[in-house]
Amino acid sequence: MIEREALDFAIEMGGGVLGQFVNIIRNSAIYALQDGDDCIKKWHIELYVHKERRSFDRFLSYDDIEFLKAIRDNKDARDGNTLLMLLHSLSILEYQNDNNWFDVNPIIVPLLEK
Repeated sequence: MIEREALDFAIEMGGGVLGQFVNIIRNSAIYALQDGDDCIKKWHIELYVHKERRSFDRFLSYDDIEFLKAIRDNKDARDGNTLLMLLHSLSILEYQNDNNWFDVNPIIVPLLEK
């Protein structure tokens, strides 16, 4: 039902967030059905990821992008208000291992290079 390369890419873009992964698979399956394909291909995943990336691009400010770059580089954050806003929008993902750490949602990483 899904090509291995597509599954690997969906897992990577899911960023360890089950809900995001499910949305990627569900919406990519819709693209596959619309194309008459009997399985999800990597380009169906890419279509959905590109659409989601455009959604993030609409609301992220220059300051948000700079904050996200610092998160990407340091895996840590101190600014409570900006951090909370970006966490709620899933622009930043929080991981809880031995210590809490943060990273940028893999879907929007290309936006940091604009």
